[in-house]
Amino acid sequence: MSLLDRVQAVYSAIAALPAPSDKFDNLRWIEMKGGPYGGVYTTSDEIRHGVFAHLCGECDDFRLNPEYFFAPDGYVVSLGTYTGRHKATGKQLAAWVCPLWTEKNGTLVL
Repeated sequence: MSLLDRVQAVYSAIAALPAPSDKFDNLRWIEMKGGPYGGVYTTSDEIRHGVFAHLCGECDDFRLNPEYFFAPDGYVVSLGTYTGRHKATGKQLAAWVCPLWTEKNGTLVL
């Protein structure tokens, strides 16, 4: 499976949450330091509960919507949006995101 295929499989698994997925195995998910979920998540449970349970719990209809993929040698860049409606404020979320993915020692790193 190519790096691009692996990244796209992770996005498919995110879309299927809360269903369990093995696509979060061998994945290192890094959230921005200083952000509300800042940190490094290295297990499937950590990623599901430390990142997506919070996002889905705080937003109605939370979605990560990848629109474009660019795959230069050894990397994948995805361009898309986070969307949803914040439960506490009712405000609509629509934020552009551009994650850079790579692979180190068999582990997918975001």
